[in-house]
Amino acid sequence: LEKLNCSYVIIGHSERRENHFETDELINSKVKNVLSKKLNPIVCVGESYEDRKSGHYKKTLRNQLEKSIPSKCKEIIIAYEPIWSIGTGQIPSVKEIIEIQNITIDFLNKSKEINNVYFLYGGSVNAKNLGDIIKSTNIDGALIGGASLKIQEMQKILTLC
Repeated sequence: LEKLNCSYVIIGHSERRENHFETDELINSKVKNVLSKKLNPIVCVGESYEDRKSGHYKKTLRNQLEKSIPSKCKEIIIAYEPIWSIGTGQIPSVKEIIEIQNITIDFLNKSKEINNVYFLYGGSVNAKNLGDIIKSTNIDGALIGGASLKIQEMQKILTLC
């Protein structure tokens, strides 16, 4: 990736975690490797539907952040992808996204001593819902999945930026 002049690397996507059995510890190792190559990791975190409904989602997310993110990084990009939202068309409320952003930044500032935390939202992102999310939150961007495969949808999304 370094030789291809890539700047960013997505690590810990839910499909990699599930289908390739990637653990938080492996993700931590990958983050360190990416940083050592002067590339920018985008670390995905997110909770299952069961975690969300049972109220354990905060613990799940803190656990992912604790184990996946090395301490004292200069900066880190976190992509919040609620697993229950990916590909379903269901998305968390703006209030829930803001809550997760605050939990994430606070945890990384205090527990990992990372002062520059960038927060992306990714979970069934499309032009219709991204406009409301951008307007109502202070997220730093979006991680776009399926909508990125549809040129007209991507054109609409890009007009929001």
